[in-house]
Amino acid sequence: SGPNGFDKRGIVFPIARGHLDHKGDAIDTILAANPNLPAYLLGDSGQKDAQVYLAAIGRHPNRIKGIALREPAAGEGEDDAPFIEAIGAAGVPCYHGPTFDGALKIWGLE
Repeated sequence: SGPNGFDKRGIVFPIARGHLDHKGDAIDTILAANPNLPAYLLGDSGQKDAQVYLAAIGRHPNRIKGIALREPAAGEGEDDAPFIEAIGAAGVPCYHGPTFDGALKIWGLE
């Protein structure tokens, strides 16, 4: 991606780890500052990122075009599974795996 998380596909921005409210606030701020760009969110399983990203989808309909969750431990965690399923049910492609490789393909950008 280019400077500040921008590239030709839109906003590709890993959200820093921290308190859940800070993650949601950061997403809201980035999307408000860039109202005409689609967003792709990258995070980690086990960090409640799937939960935060699902809430962001609800607050920003049609803005979040894809989510990728890196799984530092093997497989998706039990806590993340229902949120990952709900993200997909909301129509947002959600890639999850040991690395971010493969996310662009799932998002239809490759």
